[in-house]
Amino acid sequence: MVEVELVEDDEDVSSAPSATPGRSSRALGSPDATADDADGRAQHVHRAVRWATAGVAVAVLTGAIVLAERGQGADTMIIGPLAEPFTEAWATPADEVQAVVGDVVVVRSVASTTPALRGLDAATGETLWSVPLNVRGPADTCAAGVTLDPPTAWCWRERHWVEGPPGRYTLSQEALVGIDVANGQVVTELEMTAPSAGQVAVGDDLVMGMRTESLLTVMRVEPHSWRVSWSTNVPLLPRTGGGLYRANLDVRGDVVVVRGPTTAVLDVEDGRLLARWDPPTELVNASFDGADVAVAEGGFAAWSLEVDGQRDAKGTWYDADGRPVVEIEGRLAEPAVSDGSVPRVLLVTPDGGRTLAGVDTTSGATLWTTPLEEGEVVARHDGAVLLTQGRALRSIEVLTGLERWAREVDGLRASLTALSDGHTVVVTSLRDHEWTLDAFRVTDGEPLWFTRVPGTREVSIVTMPPELAVVADRPVVWVGRTLVWLD
Repeated sequence: MVEVELVEDDEDVSSAPSATPGRSSRALGSPDATADDADGRAQHVHRAVRWATAGVAVAVLTGAIVLAERGQGADTMIIGPLAEPFTEAWATPADEVQAVVGDVVVVRSVASTTPALRGLDAATGETLWSVPLNVRGPADTCAAGVTLDPPTAWCWRERHWVEGPPGRYTLSQEALVGIDVANGQVVTELEMTAPSAGQVAVGDDLVMGMRTESLLTVMRVEPHSWRVSWSTNVPLLPRTGGGLYRANLDVRGDVVVVRGPTTAVLDVEDGRLLARWDPPTELVNASFDGADVAVAEGGFAAWSLEVDGQRDAKGTWYDADGRPVVEIEGRLAEPAVSDGSVPRVLLVTPDGGRTLAGVDTTSGATLWTTPLEEGEVVARHDGAVLLTQGRALRSIEVLTGLERWAREVDGLRASLTALSDGHTVVVTSLRDHEWTLDAFRVTDGEPLWFTRVPGTREVSIVTMPPELAVVADRPVVWVGRTLVWLD
């Protein structure tokens, strides 16, 4: 058993760093008022994109699971997508799963000589259609996601030269492009005339950002009819005097985060500007954005102080309405998989990931600490947090830090992906020269099953380990740039 240090609850709350909340909105009635430039869309490497997608998918999975009430006995019948050992159905090269719509799996390949958006048969992995993502195709990137009514993948076409009659070229206009998920045909093409900060699918809408000089207009629209739900203006400042205006949208949970020299947080439902931070004025800190923002259940945290060219570890936790609640020391350690139980306690790592702490959001006091040892916080369920630590999988009380149970796992790789669906937790191990998945019951840590990771072979030299993810309420495995679809 690993000892837990309990800390006296006698600390005071300090004043929070200032942010400027407010609201400013303007309705835009025409797609001609919007556009995109390479400036506003960060191209992610396939691993980063995949992790972002996995994070959203795991959060969706958690919302669909009915969790047992705390205090009930251990589950006698394990249900959920992780209940049975994983077996391979098919495998294909891919960098990201955009969505699963009916019997079609929409995947994107970006780190490829022939980047493409493809529709795959969910049963066989056979390619049903393929759309090139280059100057010869209808679009250049498809990072926005998929809306479901009707099922449409949203892509973006850059401004570039297009060959016309022999010896003649024309300059294409930037455009938002909708691809029919059923057949890969272009169903919508809206030309844009202003630089963009990107677009993200939220339900059947798109949240988009359009920049006109120093003003970013963030809007939520139904892209087929161009019905505007809300529109909010966010003033921007450059990183340095005379510098460029930059912004990039990121939707996390219930908020839209504008990342860049000017950082802002908006409510995804109504567009309210919840908080905003301008870039640092000191030259030594000029490389920093206005703030680093992390989103978790019930609110968000921001770190906006810089000292001598380094971001200060002291941040502020804000509630869902953008009100500063309490100062925190360190970074958030809240997992993507959470049922929101014991909301008064926030999980943080105060020392770069070596220690996990529970912080009382009503007082700012540290309630308990426990070594993390380069492990991972897997999930928060039923008043407990699941974490990997050294060679052990542990369940500890969120409120007290006391251990509910612990299981030693031979060959556990604590820093690798682990999954939970509220009933079962699955971790990755390396033993007997094989990558192995071990499953345990969440309530008491009872071992349930183990199997070789589908799509892997005997390991002679440890190179790129497999990764686990959840897509459309089902687990998948990534082995390098290969997607392994599971039965």
